[in-house]
Amino acid sequence: WTAASGGLFTFMTLNDAIDTTTRIEKAVSNGVVYVPGSPFFVDGSGQNTMRLTFAKESDDRIREGINRLAMSFRT
Repeated sequence: WTAASGGLFTFMTLNDAIDTTTRIEKAVSNGVVYVPGSPFFVDGSGQNTMRLTFAKESDDRIREGINRLAMSFRT
């Protein structure tokens, strides 16, 4: 992940073998959502990235969201 120095989002890069677009439904079923990063890459790359917001939730809710997100990427 990239430490945010401002704004409302941070960008996370996962293992190259992971396609974040294919995990959206699983994340939603775990009660969390993210924005796949690939639309932010003009060269068609970025399938293993995601955009996460930290603007609205408390630190405790962010920790819970990260746990739920992690469950979405375990096979």
